[in-house]
Amino acid sequence: MEDILSQRQSSSRAINLSSIELSECVSSYNEDTGSNVSGAQTKIKLMARQALIHKLDLRLLPILSIIYLLSYLDRSNIANAKIGGLEHDIHLTSVQYQWSLSIFFFGYVLFEIPSNIILRRWRPSRWIALIMFSWGTIAVCMAAVSNFIGLLVCRFLLGAFEAGLFPGVIYFMSLWYPRKMQAIRLGFFWSFSALAGAFG
Repeated sequence: MEDILSQRQSSSRAINLSSIELSECVSSYNEDTGSNVSGAQTKIKLMARQALIHKLDLRLLPILSIIYLLSYLDRSNIANAKIGGLEHDIHLTSVQYQWSLSIFFFGYVLFEIPSNIILRRWRPSRWIALIMFSWGTIAVCMAAVSNFIGLLVCRFLLGAFEAGLFPGVIYFMSLWYPRKMQAIRLGFFWSFSALAGAFG
């Protein structure tokens, strides 16, 4: 009987000893592999970030670039209108034609800052859509222009509504892209202004 009790005590000590050694092994394993776990988590975060940037490049950047292309088409199509006989149709002099070109930038400069203030207080997606719809409406109204004053008004309003696009897009992209990734995307966006000459 005593032999049986002594065997049980020795076995319980062995079990306690093995559990202590096991806990120490687990804690030491966690300490050794903690850097590996954090490294794996960092790698997963980087992969998720790269996937998000790739998604933005495919969905956000092309749409904004095409909008900028359209804005450049609207502001530069007056040169095509001149070739098509604008001066003769509404009886413009060369000085009046030059004023119709310059008045666009008066509206552009005057409304850049107010447009950005509105952009900060309102959602960029709504504001950019609104000004795009507005300058499209003005561009359509230019087809009904019959005199110099009407042309000046339309060109001024066109500049006023287009004033918020470029700074608004830069601000909008800064909300989505880190600073070190913005240069290439802004260069791609800016390059669409040169493509406007190829389309019109």
